[in-house]
Amino acid sequence: MKKFIQIILSALFLYPALLFAQPANDECFNPIVLKDVTEWCSEPGEFSNVGATASNYGLPNCFTNVSNDVWFAFTAEATDVVITIAGKTSQNPGGTLQFPEAALYNGFCGGALGELECATDNGKSIIELYQSGLFVGSTYLIRVDGRVDFTGTFEICINNYNPPADPKSDCPEAAVLCDKSPFVVQSVKGAGKDVAELDNALCFSNGASLNNEMNSTWFSWKCKQSGSLTFTLTPNKINDDLDFVLFELPNGLGDCTNKQILRCMASGDNVYPSK
Repeated sequence: MKKFIQIILSALFLYPALLFAQPANDECFNPIVLKDVTEWCSEPGEFSNVGATASNYGLPNCFTNVSNDVWFAFTAEATDVVITIAGKTSQNPGGTLQFPEAALYNGFCGGALGELECATDNGKSIIELYQSGLFVGSTYLIRVDGRVDFTGTFEICINNYNPPADPKSDCPEAAVLCDKSPFVVQSVKGAGKDVAELDNALCFSNGASLNNEMNSTWFSWKCKQSGSLTFTLTPNKINDDLDFVLFELPNGLGDCTNKQILRCMASGDNVYPSK
């Protein structure tokens, strides 16, 4: 009986130590390497800063403090990158971490680190880092912490890509896509010079009002062969509302006269159903 009690007590004392052990990527010189950098996401809650200690590197420009930071690394395969850190979000939570903060660096551990980008949470438990001008083959570091000593689990998503031409807000100035590689649109602002381009799109207010176009970007391409078309629009932040209209241009690229609607979907429309 005494031996049994001793085993139980030992297990009870060991469990907290294991639960709060330092993460393997607690310090810059031992980051977790993200090997897949094209439209890759970890599992929700896969990573954690619970039990991490503060690194000796300086305070990133948007951090309030450094308390429980952990490190990741990736090798650039293209020029632009978008990194999303999701914790305790209201929809599809990526973990338990509240108020995440993150910084992106070039350089190397033990030497000089150059801060490229910094992001801090505004209360939604999700942040996004974007950086262009990466050098293919170079290694970059990601530093993740929780504001004011918050700790928890989180999900990381990363997409390293070569962007198309800067998309415009008018159909005749659409960016031309040359292949099927994934990319990220950094911002969708303004309706351009022609605010009536979507007036015949019935999924927007059921065609009941004019000048429905408010914030848009246009892309165009030539089909190599006949067949079905599938594409995916994924918001970097779960609360973003994305709508789309697919047109056929019978007169060719750059000529939007007599454009014909093939598919219209306003997924965030609370008045009329999406079509």
